[in-house]
Amino acid sequence: MSRVEEIASQFETVTAEALATIGAADESKFQNTSGEEGWTAAFLAHHIATGLEPISGLVQGIAKGAEMPALTMEMLHEQNAQNASANAKAPKAETLATLRSASALAGLRALSDADLDKSAQVIGNPMTTEQAAQGILIGHVSDHIASFKATIG
Repeated sequence: MSRVEEIASQFETVTAEALATIGAADESKFQNTSGEEGWTAAFLAHHIATGLEPISGLVQGIAKGAEMPALTMEMLHEQNAQNASANAKAPKAETLATLRSASALAGLRALSDADLDKSAQVIGNPMTTEQAAQGILIGHVSDHIASFKATIG
């Protein structure tokens, strides 16, 4: 199995877990607040779903040698805080539809193993495509779905 196939398989597994977990969750618990982020469970699920495309775009950008946006962690935290406030009651059905429609898996599968070794400065740090795919794309879903599970009990 190629490195790309391994990463795509990991991503497929974690997104399937997210779909199953969010889909099976009791919507009456979606207003519970997470201890880790301070967000509602509804927004955690929304954040997972709506984060896939931009993070996938970042991964693709590294692979293509695109100029990376000048982001800081402070900027991301501020954007997340604004989105958390605006989407604290994000509907479960809408979130699931967004998660199902994400094309991030196809984007990963379109990469070559050589693409995984390309690097760029991401949030002020050197990062390879592989590190971004595993640490940011896959890690984002797995970290937040763990928080979602803890939040809904």
